[in-house]
Amino acid sequence: MIMDRLVIRCIFVIFCTIFFFSAVPSNADTIVLKDGNKIEVDHAWKEGDLIKGKKPYGFVSFPQDTVETVIYEKETPNDSFEFDIWQAGISIEKAFKIAEKNEIPLAKIGSPSMGNKFNTRIYKDINKYNAFHYHTNLMDRHADVSLCFTPTSRVLHKVIVSLSVVGAKAKEFKEEVLNMLKSKYGDKLKYSK
Repeated sequence: MIMDRLVIRCIFVIFCTIFFFSAVPSNADTIVLKDGNKIEVDHAWKEGDLIKGKKPYGFVSFPQDTVETVIYEKETPNDSFEFDIWQAGISIEKAFKIAEKNEIPLAKIGSPSMGNKFNTRIYKDINKYNAFHYHTNLMDRHADVSLCFTPTSRVLHKVIVSLSVVGAKAKEFKEEVLNMLKSKYGDKLKYSK
């Protein structure tokens, strides 16, 4: 019994993925496979011969020839949001300039964020991908921030902040963060475990 509790405590990890985005009915892209299955993802994109998607727990990918279509959430935000230095609706080019000015080490989704400064080599990926991320500290905790751009108009429509909290105080921390964010973002806040 004591060993079970110890194992549970050691394994007990809460992943708080906080979505900040415009108030649209659907908060996910949908990958529709030729066999009829539909997979909702936070953000979908094409990379080589694969269709990839970001899920709260990681990534999924499918060979392009097995995908019937990708249904992207609404292209234009109905409402605006602001998170840190990011404003809804800014172009991908403007976001890169902001990242460069603030020395934010952007990387494409699925690649590790390298170093602690902006690397101008990321500009080569500006037209290849719809999502980029970086690591930062939020409330003295490690956080991964993903910037998601619409596939056609290439404007910022979603910011995803993932926090990993481990240990006995995880529940209290989660409640503190959620209450703080709900008071600031209201209905725009979406939370998943």
